[in-house]
Amino acid sequence: MTSQRQELAQALSETLRKLGAFVTNPLPLADNAALRFDVKRDACELVCSKLISWGWRPFPLGETTRVLPEGNSALPQQVMVYELMLPKDKPPPPARQSIFGELADPAEKARKKRLGIR
Repeated sequence: MTSQRQELAQALSETLRKLGAFVTNPLPLADNAALRFDVKRDACELVCSKLISWGWRPFPLGETTRVLPEGNSALPQQVMVYELMLPKDKPPPPARQSIFGELADPAEKARKKRLGIR
């Protein structure tokens, strides 16, 4: 069973890939992990503005080097590293527990009534 958080992480990673970002987290995303992604420096403004317009707040973590394809070769390029904090799944409601005790037991209640005990 896939949680809402996992579905959201999957959808965001696909969208980020389409925008030219590189998601660095393995999916399914760990329960307490943020979604991390790298973006080429020249695409940062486009990707971040798109995320902000959708209500997300990308948090910059710094920059690093990533080997990216360019033409017929691959060259090291500077990329910015960001993360998105995804909302945690709501815990399932507690299992309903039956109420036990003398007030909940109809037989005990009837016995006390018959004996005149309050």
